[in-house]
Amino acid sequence: MTNDGVWLEQDAAERVHKQVLSRRKVPDGDEQRIATLTPRECEVIELICEGLRNKEISDRLHISMATVSHHLTSVYSKLGVSDRTSLVIYAAKRGLVNL
Repeated sequence: MTNDGVWLEQDAAERVHKQVLSRRKVPDGDEQRIATLTPRECEVIELICEGLRNKEISDRLHISMATVSHHLTSVYSKLGVSDRTSLVIYAAKRGLVNL
């Protein structure tokens, strides 16, 4: 456990992730897109919305910058956004993050 959150095993994280997504009210077309996000991709989205840069996300999640970049590319593709700004707007409008 860190001061920034709680570490969960993969199975537990996925169950929590699915429960959170099932409680959100989002436009119909977006539900399927959002449901394809992995728990790690959701973490990256949250950190982007906090204003962190790739290096800071890499350090926080203990992953390489290349992996951060891969997650972002995947998120952009899944959600149909093209940059960080549109990702933050998308996430805020659909309740993926609390700003």
